[in-house]
Amino acid sequence: MSCTSEWVRRAAVKAGGRALSHTPLPQQARLAEAARRAPGFYARLLRAHRAAGLLVGAGDGADRAWGFVNLSPVKDMEVVVLAESLSSRGLHTLLNAALWVLTRDLGGAAFNVGVHNIEVDGSWDPPAEGMDWASGTPIMARVVSRGKLSSRASDFGGLEVFGGASIGNTDPYIVMDLLSKRLGDRSIDISLL
Repeated sequence: MSCTSEWVRRAAVKAGGRALSHTPLPQQARLAEAARRAPGFYARLLRAHRAAGLLVGAGDGADRAWGFVNLSPVKDMEVVVLAESLSSRGLHTLLNAALWVLTRDLGGAAFNVGVHNIEVDGSWDPPAEGMDWASGTPIMARVVSRGKLSSRASDFGGLEVFGGASIGNTDPYIVMDLLSKRLGDRSIDISLL
């Protein structure tokens, strides 16, 4: 049993032993349906953000992950990371960099992190070639800044972030520039996508 599946089992027991819900949030359900209807959806999503100059990568091989500052954020300053597994070194590197940028570099004091598309055993079987994800759904981590504690606009929770929609007011290129600088030599060549 993997560490992740043990954690999931313990969390379920603490929640009263009930089975985990497989009902996604509406926004995630729409994304999953779009991906089901369009093979290669996630690869095209990454390529679109690469074309806009908003994509970074970290890690290598199965530990590689891709991160982008969302062109259509749910909330101001949203960073999305896609990886093959929860144990991906690239996922950890990008999440660390995103949290550092949003809190230390941009002055946010509050944030939400959501990780989606996790199988009960914490894994996913990637395709044999590259990271096209045509036959499955990658692990998706979303990091959203809630802003400064002194701002009334920061007063919302995770369900509002990951269940609704809004347009951010921070230039995504500022966030991307800081994210790229934070990754430094840990960043990988995005032409590998």
